[in-house]
Amino acid sequence: MDYIFTIPGSGSIKNQFNLIALLAKFVFFLIVILVLCHEITYAHSVKEPHNEREHFFRENKGQWEDHILFRADFGTNILFVEKTGITWLQQHPDDLAERASCKFDPKCSFWDFPVRHFAFKKKFKGGNADPSFVGKNESREYFNYFRGNDPEKWASEVREYQKVVLKNVYEGIDYQIYVKNGVLKYDFIVAPGIAPSVIQLEYHGLLEIEEVYENLKLITGINDIFEQQPYSFQTIDKTEVYVPSRFKIQDSIVSFEFPTGYDSDHPLIVDPVLIFSTYSGSFGDNWGTTATPGLNGELFAGGIIFEPGYPTTTGAFQSSLQAESFLNFVHTDMAITQFSADGTERIYSTYIGGDRTEIPISLIVNSRGELVIFGISTSQNYPTTATSFQNSYRGGEPLPRGNTNEISVNGSDLVVTVLNQAGSNLIGSTYVSGSNNDGINAVDFQLARNYGDQFRGEVVVDQNDNIYVATTTTSNDFPTTANAYQTNFGGGAFDGVVFSLNRNCSALRFSTYLGGSNSDVAYSIKLDSENNLIIGGGTRSQNFPTTAGVLNTNYQGGVTDGFISKLNSNASELISSTFYGTNDYDQVYFVEVDLMDRIYIFGQTRGRLTPTDGVYFNQGGRQFISRLSNDLSELEFQTIFGSGRGDIDISPTALMVDNCNRIYISGWGGRVNREFVPNSSTVGLSVTPDAFQQTTDGNDFYFLVLEEDATDLIYATYFGGIASIDGRGAEHVDGGTSRFSRDGTIYQAVCAGCGGINSFPTTAGVVSPNNLSGNCNLGAVKYDFELDEIIARADVTPDIGCAPFTVDFRNFSTGTIDFLWDFNDGDSSNLRSPTHTFEEEGIYEVKLLALSRNNCLEPDSIIITVEVLAPTESLIDTFEICDGSPVDLSAQLDEADAEYQWSTGETTQSITVIDAGTYIAITRFENCIYRDTFTVINSTPTVTIRDSIACDQSFLDLNLDPRAEDIRWNTGSTELSIIADEPGNYQVEYTIGGCSFFDRAFITFPISPEVRLLGDSLACEGEEIVLNVIETKGITIEEYTWSTGEAGNAITISKSGTYSVVGLSDEGCDDKSEIEVFFIPQLPPIPEFLDTLICADGSLVVDLSIFDTFADIEWNDGSTQPLRIFEEGGEYPFVIENICERLEGEVVLDKSPFEFGELPMYFPNAFSPNQDGINDIFKPEFPDELEILSYKLQVFDRWGNKVFESELTEFGWDGVFDGQTMDPAVFVWIAEIEFFVCEEPQKKLLEGDITILK
Repeated sequence: MDYIFTIPGSGSIKNQFNLIALLAKFVFFLIVILVLCHEITYAHSVKEPHNEREHFFRENKGQWEDHILFRADFGTNILFVEKTGITWLQQHPDDLAERASCKFDPKCSFWDFPVRHFAFKKKFKGGNADPSFVGKNESREYFNYFRGNDPEKWASEVREYQKVVLKNVYEGIDYQIYVKNGVLKYDFIVAPGIAPSVIQLEYHGLLEIEEVYENLKLITGINDIFEQQPYSFQTIDKTEVYVPSRFKIQDSIVSFEFPTGYDSDHPLIVDPVLIFSTYSGSFGDNWGTTATPGLNGELFAGGIIFEPGYPTTTGAFQSSLQAESFLNFVHTDMAITQFSADGTERIYSTYIGGDRTEIPISLIVNSRGELVIFGISTSQNYPTTATSFQNSYRGGEPLPRGNTNEISVNGSDLVVTVLNQAGSNLIGSTYVSGSNNDGINAVDFQLARNYGDQFRGEVVVDQNDNIYVATTTTSNDFPTTANAYQTNFGGGAFDGVVFSLNRNCSALRFSTYLGGSNSDVAYSIKLDSENNLIIGGGTRSQNFPTTAGVLNTNYQGGVTDGFISKLNSNASELISSTFYGTNDYDQVYFVEVDLMDRIYIFGQTRGRLTPTDGVYFNQGGRQFISRLSNDLSELEFQTIFGSGRGDIDISPTALMVDNCNRIYISGWGGRVNREFVPNSSTVGLSVTPDAFQQTTDGNDFYFLVLEEDATDLIYATYFGGIASIDGRGAEHVDGGTSRFSRDGTIYQAVCAGCGGINSFPTTAGVVSPNNLSGNCNLGAVKYDFELDEIIARADVTPDIGCAPFTVDFRNFSTGTIDFLWDFNDGDSSNLRSPTHTFEEEGIYEVKLLALSRNNCLEPDSIIITVEVLAPTESLIDTFEICDGSPVDLSAQLDEADAEYQWSTGETTQSITVIDAGTYIAITRFENCIYRDTFTVINSTPTVTIRDSIACDQSFLDLNLDPRAEDIRWNTGSTELSIIADEPGNYQVEYTIGGCSFFDRAFITFPISPEVRLLGDSLACEGEEIVLNVIETKGITIEEYTWSTGEAGNAITISKSGTYSVVGLSDEGCDDKSEIEVFFIPQLPPIPEFLDTLICADGSLVVDLSIFDTFADIEWNDGSTQPLRIFEEGGEYPFVIENICERLEGEVVLDKSPFEFGELPMYFPNAFSPNQDGINDIFKPEFPDELEILSYKLQVFDRWGNKVFESELTEFGWDGVFDGQTMDPAVFVWIAEIEFFVCEEPQKKLLEGDITILK
């Protein structure tokens, strides 16, 4: 299996936000379409987050208002380029994020959250009303717009550009706007001789314009914008010359000044930089619904977009996203994108819609490569073609948004649209509807049992490109044809409908209801080999039409039953029809037909379906896959799968049966579906060992492949990212159909990354790498199981060698598990990757045949050549070393291309060794192996006699190598060892192996000297000690060597340490003496302890431990402890003394009358300012001992007015405010006081009440 690619965010719809990340094994792609805006980090630059994105400015070819030239989207900011200036539209990111959060909370609706907006304009005051303009650096991709039913307003092949230039906005002055290094910039280019003073930028709608440090601040109330001080320059003689410049602001008009002037003979460039302020983030909502393959493996994806449009007013306003009040501001259109087969290229993107809501439900590509779109519209001006079957909107009743996945539906019609191959024109487009709602299963929630079930249905085409649709309607006047099987509405909330259009949607070929007296929905349609229509769906009608002899003619019970119906090719006859299910909830969501016209179904049940014999199943599963005979009379197999929790796990999204009758399904489950299925989760579903994704967070897609007849599980995997705890990032789909191609590749639409999560698995190299949406993106997955084609691939390495030659064949074949190997030596194997030994020399043509088990696929074969050479011979040799010299060893085969490997690790033909042992050389040449063995014997003596001085000894043992033989000493001995007890020469001859040796030694027995070190071992730091050495035995000393490196019989030292000396006699014997010397270090200064103030409840810790090691400590009270704690004030003298020095010190301790944290002050609560000299002033009282560092007293009346303030403690309030004595009342006072009571300052904020009395 291969992983093609994934792209979240097609980026083709509106702002092209795509998320791509490498996944290494499988073949698929994901596209996520972000509609509203890009996420931009606004700090000190307008950074556009996509490094890959180069084109920002999309041209207007009629899809927007005429005065708009280009549009560019930057996060929550949208910029419109016009001939006379620029218009900005801002959306508040916090409001968008709050609205987006409701996708995961069924108790709230994002429609209830208004969004704050702000718009302002920058006009070229006094400029040219009609300047020419041009876009620079055009994009390869293009966009199509089919909005409304006026073809004059449609736009095709709309391009994007890197830069926009407005020429002569003022005479001789051009304006250009572009993005450079992720920063939005604009320039004025002033021609020689033109005065830049004519540039007048007039702003409309801003709250205020400020100049901040020579930068321009545009205050909007949502996201302030800064324009940096302009950088102006001229190019003179190919050199850029800086020109000082600055803004000039007068009311709402901004111009430029040049304080030092400039050279008017050369062009002048005025280059400000726009900077967004601190808001960051974006919100773009695009809900994915449907996907389908193209003729050559391309992927078509469809979804819904919400697009802010051009603001009609400036300043602040709100939007509720309700079509009734927001018609001119938000489009909710179909968004269709075609991607190349490998996902690296966006071929086209197209908007389709009117002024309200459109939803694509099902896509398919016809034989001409034209895309057929089936969906619903709530717009009266949906684009239709001139020859369409129905060109007018019939509408229906408004539906509550909670019934339609938060999508506003004010009545709905079915629509079918066919795009040409380029997506640039309509082959055909039509409404198909009655006078009530069509295409929405949103009234009877016993049938809409999954999130997105409201928008189901399917479109298919036949070999002549006629179009077939199965869906639902609530209209009792839905258009039917004269000979239709059922021309009247059956009853209940809605009926299924089946109809067919010709290729250009100009004629209704046939149309019929399909339903009973209660609610019925048709979800899926396929054609058999005779173009009979196979329909699947759900029903609550006990009298749903069935035929005799089928599997179940009666309603099976419970709230719903599934059904399968077979209509003839023009829907005039019900050939066969059956109920399917249990006595509980059951629905058929997809039908499929194999090459033998057998009918497969995929659906959900809450009942107990019994698997038939021989099928793969999961006990307690609540999803079913079954096959019925073409006449619906026989259940050929039935199986169930799931977690076994006893409830539904996933919502079905696709079903396919390939040419080998293998069954493919896809679905999704998890948090988003729990409003409908409380226990929905992908946890516990079976996956195979080779699954792309073995684990799940419970909110993923699930792909499964069963063997023919459902006898075995071939492959199953999860697919999805990691959702957050609050459900953001939970993968799902908002209704609609996805498809498999017959070769076993799924084309799956996904609503991915909701809540701005960036965890959905993606691949590298596709259209765009990042998902920066604040909410959902449409994701499209192309995932190739590669089970459809047999490809024989194998190799063997090495393919040449000497007999007997054993090789491991490696089989990389795909599409089958059945193989036959013919080794061309009379032997064979049916293993996938066998190991085989060729015994004889020769050339063997080995054949691998890859087979299809049931012959549904063509077999494939491959030939592999193996060459076997004659056997090799080995070399064995021996070498002896006598004198310790190295030996050269060489492998026998001397070939330039040979590979050598020695047992020593070396890889050359020859090596040099000195140690005894066995050395093996392995030589590989033309996949033959040569083995050479060398034995090296080292006879060099390991023990010899040598000249020796035996100090203080009377004899010495002389020993030879234990291997020595034929020994002859000059003493006459023939032993391995002798005793030398006299000084003199000793000689010996002997042999080891085949080697002869002669050794000699001169032996002496002298007396060793005795040396002694003399000198002091203790002194004070800064003094010196002289160390002397003497010999006590009278032996002559040839030299003394000190540990300091010095020589002689005395040295002078000044550092502590161990010192030693070695004396060597003239006969070669030595003696050593050593001494330990310590220099007492100078004592450090005594710390200052004078005038230390502590709190009344505090104490002082005095630590003299640093003196304790080298001196004695004595306090005046007789204590010798280095660590003392004093709690009483007083004087505490002490003495520190050693043999080198004496230090005296004293601790002087004062105690504060206040405790730590005490508030020694008093504020009165009343005073009578009647000038009687008694209690006339309000001020706090402080003790004399209290040191006030800072002070501020404020008094406020009951309305919060400040009536008094003082920063002097001696100045209080006399009850007077504004020259008048205040009436009796209660006032609030606040005091900020910083004071010092003890140890450290304290700062207090106090408050209280003060009452004025008469």
